[in-house]
Amino acid sequence: MGMSSSQARLLSLTSRQHDVEWRAQKLQAEKLQLANDSDRVYNTYLAALSSTKIQARVYDQWEGDTFKDATLAMLENGVIPEGKPGYDGTKEYASQPLFLQEISTGRLMITPEYAASIGVTATDDRYTGTLDDFLTNKFGDTHKIEITEVRPTDPATWPEDPDKVTSFNAVGNKKMQKYTLSYDYSKAVENTAGSTASINYKSFQKEITEVSATESISSSIRGNTGKVYGISSADDLITFSKLSKSQTAGNTFVLTQDIDMSGKSWTGMSDFAGTFNGNGHVIRNLTSNTSGLFVSTTSTSVISNVGLENLNIDAGTSNSVAGIAGNNRGLISNCFVQGNLKFGGFAGGIAGNNDGRIEYCNADINIKYNTCCVGGISGHNNADIISCNVTGTMNSTHDRGEPKEDVDYDVDWAGGLVGHNTGSTSIIDCSTGVIIRDKNGGAAGGIVIGEPGRESDLTIENVVYDPSLNPGNTITNKGDWGTTGVFKEGIVIPNVNEDFTGGLYSNLYAAFLKAGGIDLQTATEEEKAKLDQDIKNYIKSIYLDGSTDGKTPTNEALLKLANINKYTTDYLKSGSPSTTLNNFANALLTDINNGRGNQTLGADYQNQYSSDRFIASVSTTDSSWDPVGENKGIIEIPNIKTIRQNLISATKMAGAGFSEDQIDVFLAKYNTGNKQDLAYLAELNDRLYKYSQGTINSIGEIITCINSNNKFQEMPSIIDDLDHYTITMNGTDESGRVTETHPKLPQTETIVKREWDWEDPEVQQAVAEYNMLKGGFIIIGDTTVSEDYDGVGMHNSADWLTNVIQGGIAQFVTYNHEDGTVIGTSVANEVSLQEVQNTTYLNAAEATYERDMKKINKKETKIDTDLQKLEAERTSIKTEQDDLKKVIQDNVDLTFKLFS
Repeated sequence: MGMSSSQARLLSLTSRQHDVEWRAQKLQAEKLQLANDSDRVYNTYLAALSSTKIQARVYDQWEGDTFKDATLAMLENGVIPEGKPGYDGTKEYASQPLFLQEISTGRLMITPEYAASIGVTATDDRYTGTLDDFLTNKFGDTHKIEITEVRPTDPATWPEDPDKVTSFNAVGNKKMQKYTLSYDYSKAVENTAGSTASINYKSFQKEITEVSATESISSSIRGNTGKVYGISSADDLITFSKLSKSQTAGNTFVLTQDIDMSGKSWTGMSDFAGTFNGNGHVIRNLTSNTSGLFVSTTSTSVISNVGLENLNIDAGTSNSVAGIAGNNRGLISNCFVQGNLKFGGFAGGIAGNNDGRIEYCNADINIKYNTCCVGGISGHNNADIISCNVTGTMNSTHDRGEPKEDVDYDVDWAGGLVGHNTGSTSIIDCSTGVIIRDKNGGAAGGIVIGEPGRESDLTIENVVYDPSLNPGNTITNKGDWGTTGVFKEGIVIPNVNEDFTGGLYSNLYAAFLKAGGIDLQTATEEEKAKLDQDIKNYIKSIYLDGSTDGKTPTNEALLKLANINKYTTDYLKSGSPSTTLNNFANALLTDINNGRGNQTLGADYQNQYSSDRFIASVSTTDSSWDPVGENKGIIEIPNIKTIRQNLISATKMAGAGFSEDQIDVFLAKYNTGNKQDLAYLAELNDRLYKYSQGTINSIGEIITCINSNNKFQEMPSIIDDLDHYTITMNGTDESGRVTETHPKLPQTETIVKREWDWEDPEVQQAVAEYNMLKGGFIIIGDTTVSEDYDGVGMHNSADWLTNVIQGGIAQFVTYNHEDGTVIGTSVANEVSLQEVQNTTYLNAAEATYERDMKKINKKETKIDTDLQKLEAERTSIKTEQDDLKKVIQDNVDLTFKLFS
């Protein structure tokens, strides 16, 4: 498809548009060049406007004041041209001459005529004599005047003025020790160890449902089965012990009350085959030389819910002895034993030899043995032991000679739970705190099991022990077997009262002080009260966290407080706290201020006492303490006579003019036996001392009090409360130590002398000449001096002077006749000079400027007209282009509709 006419026209317009843009750019460039030409013409004109020449004010009796083009010769001759009326050869200058100084060298540029007038030649260098020599040579003894001078005599001979003091050395207060609070953190109350937090061994673990007896043990039971017989006395129990295996099989025997076996002989029951239910009752004071409650049991036996207290068995060399059963083949459940065993074979708190099952039993047993196989629960074990707990001691009674490094475990198998274990057995959920020792103090067994037998057949789960009860147990791997836990230890925190005060409160309060949480000396009562409440709130937020009744703390809450108190007491008792303790103290401050109970402290500060190891309680003893003590403030002031002399000297220096009587009347107002008056005198004397040292500039308040006959009543700034201070007056008169410095009374003498008349213009001119000669010079127009300035007549040329000044070659200078210094000056600073336009150059520049600017303006007008025409053409092209683009787009849209 070919190009449409609209598209062809659009292309033509675009080409034409580019041409218009090119021509417009060309015209803009020409206009820019005209602007540059205009600047050049204008700057040339400005230069002509700036072209100036220097003129000097001249005067004569006919012409009066007028300005003429200045020359060097004119300025050096006092601007009265030579040859004019009024210049009569007497050299009376109309004004101080101005000189030129060469900037690069500092030399003076003078005319040959001036050089001749002061007696210097081109061969001279500089004058080297003194000013007095120069003036004497020039004037002889003339130009001098008589001067009467009154001058001070030697100050060393002046007398002192006793009524005035310029400075003095006061005697200050002897001591100004501020009252302070002292802090003693050594009384911090630490956590204490509580009783071992294990089971009460004189108790049953499981709840007991009492079984009622239906038959009396005194009844004939031969051949009976399924009966429940009651045992209610020591005699009943002895009767029971004599029953045969067949008589017990299939029957149940229950205790109906606690039984005391004091004074009764006991041999135990053998081959028990029935059920024995203690109903939660206790058999006390059972004593035997053969057996515990049972000698042996069968596999059908069940012994439960019975407790033995104050058991005492001395079985000699019997093979198997225990509190409940020497040889057990049945079930022993929910029983406890407390007492003592002494034997020569197998022994245990519950069973001597166990082939049955022992569960939920407790023992607090002390065993003495001399052979082997001793355990807190069972001496020799071949069955499961579940949920049993034991504490006590096991002592070897036989003498094996001196202690050996290697213990003979084949002789003494002693374990906290089991002495010797065989078979496939499990020991689960048990605890032991038994101490095991041989006669000579060495270890004689393991913490849990003395000898595990076949270790592969032994399962131990959740068995805890208390290693602190067995510190001497240096045992081998056999003794280490199965030590899978530890007892929960008791920890007691300082007391917490109902209002949350107490020992713990005191510790936290002290830590807050030591960490800088509050300054008690500057704190307000409101701030102190807030801190008191913040600490109580902080303790409360932890103490009652998780409490079910709103008053009883949980173990977890108390352990949190125990951890906090551990770090708190460590921090308080540490002279140089570690980074860890400092970080703890800062976190504690944050939590107390925010009341956020242990949130900032976090887990890092809860690792001392964990809930799997400890059970916490609160001390019932009030251990509150106060870390804050007092250091009395001490002020000791000088003797009153010393203060008097300080005051006399100070008021003299202040110019107060008091008599000594007035000072005495003022000081008499103070009672030196009164503590408050002594405090006033302490402040008074302190100000006198500071005034003598220049640290304060005035004693105006003291002077006002003396003038008005009033007591000076200002307290020392360190005193907050007079009761906090001890104030005393020194008994020694030290007034002689107060020294004064007095001003001198000046003395004068009159001297008459002759001196040059420095106000005489001729003398002043001569001084200037002297300074010129000393500084060096160059004679303008004399080729023997400098080739740079050898033009004849330059010193008479106005143009030459203007060029030298404006070109920065030289500057105008005058001289200070008093100190001989050169003073630079300028046309603007001198009323005898002025700078005016050079009209010769200006007239020519104005004509050139007007001619060139007319040409530039004409060209610029034509370019502006051409640019307007191009802008009109650009607008026309743009309008036509927009119309064509719309037509083309409409055609495209129509075509698309047709084909779609």
